[in-house]
Amino acid sequence: MPKPLELYEELKAKLGEKEAKDLVEFVQESVERGAATKEDVRRSETSLREEMHQMEAGIRSDMQKMEAGIRADMQKMEAGMQKMEAGIRSDMQKMEAGIRADMQKMEAGLREDMRRLQVEFHKEIVSIQKWIFGSWITIIAAILFKEFFR
Repeated sequence: MPKPLELYEELKAKLGEKEAKDLVEFVQESVERGAATKEDVRRSETSLREEMHQMEAGIRSDMQKMEAGIRADMQKMEAGMQKMEAGIRSDMQKMEAGIRADMQKMEAGLREDMRRLQVEFHKEIVSIQKWIFGSWITIIAAILFKEFFR
């Protein structure tokens, strides 16, 4: 690669002194900027890698905190659901006991009604039997009366 002075001498003959000087300075500045830019890129890359590792660690930490929070919330929800379930079971047992008590009252009422109907039915049977007996006696008396007074 030619040195800047050699390049300047070749270009001066073709372009003129001022244009050659400007062109050589421009090329030198571009090369220096490129070198500086490469070093900046390396530094930026290292810095970005460090920053990415820090961000990754932060994200992992945040995720662990979120996971712990979610687990705690789930445990609270599970405890709440268990309380609700216990409450529902208790309510169901109370309802069942109430229904049983009502059914027992109804059964006792029906038994009492049946006993009363049996007593009334028995009274009616006795009344009918008395009437039948009376009717037989009347018939027999009528037959006997008819036989004696004939």
